[in-house]
Amino acid sequence: MTRGMKAEAERHRQLGEKIQTVRRHSGKTLQDSAETVGVSFQQFQRYEHGLNAISAVRLKALAEKYGVTLEEFFDPDKIPFFRPQSGTRILGQSVKLCRAFERIDNSDVQKAVYHLILAASGSQDKP
Repeated sequence: MTRGMKAEAERHRQLGEKIQTVRRHSGKTLQDSAETVGVSFQQFQRYEHGLNAISAVRLKALAEKYGVTLEEFFDPDKIPFFRPQSGTRILGQSVKLCRAFERIDNSDVQKAVYHLILAASGSQDKP
């Protein structure tokens, strides 16, 4: 595989990851999303895993269904916005924070960070 092919495969993987993130946070199933763009469940799964390229027309249909812009799918530093049930917009920093938290290997450090965030936000730890 050439360098250009590897770069293209990585772009497909990143786009697929963003599609999957937005789909999950919008509460849509693979089947719902597949029907939106007129493909099979299996084909849509290939888009999400970056195994197949999604057409611009299909990506635009998804963006409209999920309420995001096409730009949000292609900016490498931006994770698309999503709207949870409350209607508020949660920024990509939330997802980045969660990913960074998951990479902390030490459980004591994870616990300390967790309690720091709760304290800073004024939240209370509820079992």
